[in-house]
Amino acid sequence: MTQKKTDVKMTRLEAAKYIDSTYGTLSVWASQNDKYDLKPFKEKGIVFYWKSSLDRYLDRQLNPDAA
Repeated sequence: MTQKKTDVKMTRLEAAKYIDSTYGTLSVWASQNDKYDLKPFKEKGIVFYWKSSLDRYLDRQLNPDAA
């Protein structure tokens, strides 16, 4: 997956805080085949998320009828 050079990579803890969730919740979502399409990925054993994916998730939460 190619990201924009301006995108921000966040750890699972940072991502959880950003979307007002918990580390454990993001872990569960990832184990459920990433049902919220957050696209977590690992680098050197650390799970990361792209801020753009988290922003899309937040947009869907605020505008569930938008496609």
